[in-house]
Amino acid sequence: MAVDAPGAGTRRGGRRAVHRGHRAARPDHDAAAAGPGELAATGESAHSREQATLDALTPQEARVARLAAEGLSNPEIAARMYISKGTVDHHLNKVFRKLGIRTRAQLTHALTADG
Repeated sequence: MAVDAPGAGTRRGGRRAVHRGHRAARPDHDAAAAGPGELAATGESAHSREQATLDALTPQEARVARLAAEGLSNPEIAARMYISKGTVDHHLNKVFRKLGIRTRAQLTHALTADG
């Protein structure tokens, strides 16, 4: 009997692997429609949709945000702050998430609107 490579059976014929988690047990369940009681029962919690203010940013995040709003690129911010480009990316991602924004234009607006 020949043994196939792990996962080979799921790749044959364009078939996808069957998810063996919660959805497989309850295919009719819509996690997005779960109420707070259901979340509490599973030990999960909903993320706050409330937007943070600039006060919620760490000093490093605030500095990266200010430099990005001034128009500096991530490599320029990294060079000015003596940190890696990856660290700049990380801080900007956290800033965007905390402020509920997606673009640098929105970042500039958020920084000028808040003072």
